[in-house]
Amino acid sequence: MIAPIWQIHPLKGTTLHTFLRAWFRRCRRGSLSSSTMADLMIGARLYSCQNCSNEVSRHDDIISKGFQSLRGRAFLFYEARNVEEGPQQEKMLLSGTYIVSDLFCSECGQMLGWKYIKAYDETQRYKEGKVVLEKFKITNECC
Repeated sequence: MIAPIWQIHPLKGTTLHTFLRAWFRRCRRGSLSSSTMADLMIGARLYSCQNCSNEVSRHDDIISKGFQSLRGRAFLFYEARNVEEGPQQEKMLLSGTYIVSDLFCSECGQMLGWKYIKAYDETQRYKEGKVVLEKFKITNECC
């Protein structure tokens, strides 16, 4: 694995531009993607709980920003972290009936969204196992 940029010290007198070009060249020879390299340099774009700033997902995990909850816009994510699932329950949502479990911040207990467990409609099965987080309950942070 290639060392993160903050662990590599450029030679005295080396310009930042020259140093970064050399570092990217080394990364390209490895197995790091350009988004992983950017994460190592400036940090990943994260979504955090609005209430306590606990990290709940990464920007790279967004599937769609076109979802709607009863209280406003919501985002569909591949996964969420640092959340606790509530009990599974059958709910009638805007696009059909699902078995879902509410998601709560593991730090402060704020309800953030829900996880699709089962979709009864065949066309909605792509949502199974995915997570919806309400936009007004999360903040977008960098680094």
